[in-house]
Amino acid sequence: MKSILRATAALSASSIVGLLIQLAAVKVYAVVLGPKGWGFLGLTIGLLALVRLIASLGVGTALTRMGAQALGRNEMRRFAALCRAAWVLHMSFALVASAVVLACREPIARVMLGDEMHSAAMFAIVAATFFALSSETQFSILNAMHRVDALAKLAVWNVALGTAATIIVVMTWGLAGVPAVLLAQSIVEWAVSRHYLKRETVGSSQPPTTTEVWQVGRELLAFALVCAASMLFGRGVELILPVLVLHELDQTSVGLYRAVTMISMTYLAFLIDAMRKDYYPRLARASTDSEALGLMVRQQTWIVTLIAIPVISIALAVSPYAVPLLFSDAFRSAVEVLQWHLVGDLFRFAGCTFGFLILARSAPRTILFSQVVGGGSLLLFSVFGMRWFGLAGLGVGYLAANVLYFVVVWWIVARQTQIKWTREMTVLVAVAAFAWVAFECLPRLGYPTWGTVLLVTLAIVASGNSLLALRRQLLQPSVELEKERETTAVS
Repeated sequence: MKSILRATAALSASSIVGLLIQLAAVKVYAVVLGPKGWGFLGLTIGLLALVRLIASLGVGTALTRMGAQALGRNEMRRFAALCRAAWVLHMSFALVASAVVLACREPIARVMLGDEMHSAAMFAIVAATFFALSSETQFSILNAMHRVDALAKLAVWNVALGTAATIIVVMTWGLAGVPAVLLAQSIVEWAVSRHYLKRETVGSSQPPTTTEVWQVGRELLAFALVCAASMLFGRGVELILPVLVLHELDQTSVGLYRAVTMISMTYLAFLIDAMRKDYYPRLARASTDSEALGLMVRQQTWIVTLIAIPVISIALAVSPYAVPLLFSDAFRSAVEVLQWHLVGDLFRFAGCTFGFLILARSAPRTILFSQVVGGGSLLLFSVFGMRWFGLAGLGVGYLAANVLYFVVVWWIVARQTQIKWTREMTVLVAVAAFAWVAFECLPRLGYPTWGTVLLVTLAIVASGNSLLALRRQLLQPSVELEKERETTAVS
């Protein structure tokens, strides 16, 4: 357990530093661009992310799982062949995606950005795609090798240098510089990840043959296609939602929603980052050991509740003051949507604990099913939420979708590993209900002050409980089961 906490602390520290840098930059973006310009920036970033998601076809995720499994069996030639196959696949897909985007740049700009006049931005998106996919390959190799320290440093430098470059661009050219922002960030990400990859020993002393690369490349592509389909229903839906907001509501609403997702997706990004870089590779290496997997899932669930509940409680309490402070008074109407998102995040982070296990060991159809449930429900609930409740309906839909996803992935994992409902899960549900009463029910009944008092109380109690639990864990004798040592050791 202590080794997991150390890895989580290292990755979390790097993410928190990055988050603080991003928060400083957000103020610049919000003041210089305003809600409408911030919405356009969000649409272009989302478009690049969608192109990157489709062009990568899940190769990075597949490489992490298959590479970690090969290293766990000490198959260095296979790992080297997987790395080379990933490079070939990513560059080939980038060429195809670039040709399609440039050929269809005007209709893409009209649908995704709201006007054909933005079609020139497609050239920057195409160039950024090559750098982005190269970065993804390099990151996936480091992730498969479980290089926690390198990944932590890489994250800090990515954010620091990328944010500095984008601030210069925005301050110099304003809204006209938005396409250049995408290219600058991608170049920085590629350069930093390339630097850290060169510092690591990759592959075997004997390079793989072309035949070996071809054979493992087919295996990699087969599993990557499953990952790509599942990600289109997961991450793809999240990227499409701002476009739906644009067409259902307006561009100002896109800016408000972008502000909400920026906070919701980044304030605890270090937790997801730690899962992706530490928890997921460990699960992949131990994918055939049900006992070890069960232990890791229980430990990760404990860590999620230890961190997420107090942080989300504090965020709920300060959200009415944080949104205008981070952005401007023009973003104040985003507070209600953010509060719904924060409660939904309780279930999102708990669901990710089980979702990574499904990704690490389950059959392709199970992986796809879990993502279809998560992404499909988010899309459906968000669309109906907007039509029934306006902008606030996006938050309601987000909460409903994450509750459903949490239930489904827990049911799948419980069947595979005999994991039972734990006390931590009960606490999570109770906190979510308590927070909903505080921020939604009491204000509507005419007691907004009591709602604030309850949220502050929840934050204080949750923080104190987490600190005491962490203290007990750190002070206990460092006697661990041999099984735990094997499954939590950092490569």
